[in-house]
Formats: sequence, C-alpha cells, structure tokens
Amino acid sequence: SVYSNCRLVKIDTFVTKYEAHGISSLAQNWGKMQDEYINIVAEYFPEKAKYVQAEKQRLFPFIKCWKQYECLNDMFALKQRGNGIADYFVHKGIKTAAVYGFHYLGQRVCDELESAGIVVKYVIDNAGDKFEFNRTVKRIEDTLDPVDVIVVTPIFDYTEIKKQLDKKIDCWIASIEIVINDMYEERNREC
Repeated sequence: SVYSNCRLVKIDTFVTKYEAHGISSLAQNWGKMQDEYINIVAEYFPEKAKYVQAEKQRLFPFIKCWKQYECLNDMFALKQRGNGIADYFVHKGIKTAAVYGFHYLGQRVCDELESAGIVVKYVIDNAGDKFEFNRTVKRIEDTLDPVDVIVVTPIFDYTEIKKQLDKKIDCWIASIEIVINDMYEERNREC
C-alpha cells in the first residue's frame, strides 16, 4: 500500500457510535453536549478525559460569549428586515412581560418589547443588586408578579432557569434564542 510507510502520530477527531436525537445547535444544549462528549471520551479514551475537561473549562466562556453575540446579531438582523422580536410577542397576544437576565441582551430585549407597547413589569437578575437600573429588579427567590411571558436571555442556562421559574410562576417562559429561531423558521416558510 502507498500508506504502509506512513506513521500515524496524532488523531484530533474521532467518531463514536452515538445517537443525538433531539439535540440541536441551540445554546441551551451546548453544555449538555459538551458533558456528553466528555463522558464518551472518558469511557473510550480515559487518558484523554482530563485534557478534554480542561479544554471545555478554558473554551466555554468564549463559546458562551460568541453564542450570545450571535443571538444579539440575529435579533438586530430580524429588526432590520422589519420583523423585530416585539412583533413576535405582539402577534402572540402578549401585553405584559418580565425579562430574566439584564446584561446587554436583556437590556435590548426590554427596549424592544417596550417599543411595541408591551409592559415590562420587572427584570429578574440574581446580580441585580450590583447594578443601578431604572427598573424593578427581582431575584428568582422573590415573589414574581403575574405576567404573560418571561423572556430568558441567559441562553446557555435556559433549561435550568425554566425549571426554577416553572415552580414559581404560571406563564409562558420563552428563551430568546428559541424565539429568534422560530422567527427565522416562520420567515423561511413565507419565502
């Protein structure tokens, strides 16, 4: 064979027999996918597991920041095409909202909702006491007033946040990332 004299030094990627039904590229699944990846590596390549775990810890903050940037960019792109996220909520009959997470993405979501006449009653942010907001800020442990929807902006933590909120309040709990993806899908169906 032509390759008989070749020496394999390193394999960067490997393929395993693994099914991922229902797993998508949504950020809320990234942490789970990374953990499952590490478990597969640990099972089949135990000597590499510590290295992969260290890489996850090193890269995860950058991936998290990048996915939030993509989400914000997609939100603005939809708005520029005349179909902002507020239109989506108005179309669904939403009159009142709360926003979970009040970093940059959460601030833009509040602005967008209010620009369409949706009343943002409060924001939920566990670090809210560290910032000066001109809004009512609640922590997840507080009593949450009734609203039509809570829009969750920490996209990587949506699943856990939703579980906590489901125990506290009976309303639609929407991931901003899923809303944006739904809007793109609706737009593609119209074309």
